[in-house]
Amino acid sequence: MLSRGADSTAGVWGHCDALLEVNLFKSWSELHDAFKGFPGCDDGSFAETYSDSVVKLLANEWDQLPKLKELAKRDPSFRRFVLSHIDATTDFDELVRVVSAAGERCPPGERTLCGEIHVAAGRAMIQVGRTW
Repeated sequence: MLSRGADSTAGVWGHCDALLEVNLFKSWSELHDAFKGFPGCDDGSFAETYSDSVVKLLANEWDQLPKLKELAKRDPSFRRFVLSHIDATTDFDELVRVVSAAGERCPPGERTLCGEIHVAAGRAMIQVGRTW
């Protein structure tokens, strides 16, 4: 778990440094905790860490989609955050897996979220200049 530490008043970006210790967030709960605990840390390398985490979670942990849906329902700003981080800075092959999962393996009752994920991943692939 990340901690803001005693130096959290050391400027706008000072408290964001704890995010540099994280290579990737390994669960939707962990990502949500960082999103809530580190507001304002969604730029530059911090944003890339978020984007990599979102796409890797979707590509490799698709069975955890119900947890994402639960968190997104309770916190609509988290839903927007997740969708905004499905972007062209991430691994293209993982984006392909996300598009495939959203289109072919969407759990019942989660069509809206799957559709939003599918559109965001497809848009990111187009921005890269490649399609599946």
